[in-house]
Amino acid sequence: MNLPDTPSSPVTGLGKQADEIIDEETEWIDFVDEFDTDRFERRDRYPDWHTATPFPRMFLAYVWAKTEDISLTTIPDQLEANPELATAMGFDLDDLPSESTFKPTRLDGRRFEEL
Repeated sequence: MNLPDTPSSPVTGLGKQADEIIDEETEWIDFVDEFDTDRFERRDRYPDWHTATPFPRMFLAYVWAKTEDISLTTIPDQLEANPELATAMGFDLDDLPSESTFKPTRLDGRRFEEL
């Protein structure tokens, strides 16, 4: 994982939970296994019946991309190149979401803007 050069205290729920999980040895697969998305899913703007990719997968991919400075629209390609991580996040390698699913306007501007 890319860790910042200067330590700081997390101020968000996401940051606090990540701080409890992450150390110098933490790999993304370890983080994904331990991270609890339930506390954030309650605030998901997409209703349960919506046909969108399930919240935990999308949120974990979003956090991963933002942390690793990966362009959101390249997430499908990046997941394909990291099959173990994609599987840990809950994605089916034979049915990864399209690039349009990860458009910044859909994620930054709508689904995850308040998380």
